Amino acid sequence: MTGLMKGDITVQGRQRVFYWRDIRSDRAVIRQNFIDREYATGMFIRDADITARYRSILEAGLTPVIVDCGANIGTSVLHFLEAYPRAHVVAIEPAPDNFALLSRNTEGLNVTLINKGVSSCAGEMTLVDTGEPFAY
Repeated sequence: MTGLMKGDITVQGRQRVFYWRDIRSDRAVIRQNFIDREYATGMFIRDADITARYRSILEAGLTPVIVDCGANIGTSVLHFLEAYPRAHVVAIEPAPDNFALLSRNTEGLNVTLINKGVSSCAGEMTLVDTGEPFAY
């Protein structure tokens, strides 16, 4: 993959390189997760419930699992691992180019990657990239 941008990010106390394409959709998810922090549960009315459930799973000796459907290039995965450092994230992303960056951006972390899509009904679908931002 050529023409990649890269920058440093800290995840779970460790510095790592984060890769993205200089396209509108990548810049948007970076802003959404790293700048605007839209997935930070502290802004949600159920934050206390989410935190309590996370802790109770850990206290039971189990590993919390977070499923990220449409994980894109990994910004949300990195946020979840930072917010819930003892969780395991299952990241699902159907778009091949996004999945390649997701793989690179989460390498060595407690993540299971699945290069598939999720639907409410059984069957197969074709993913068509029209070349437009956000246009699958």
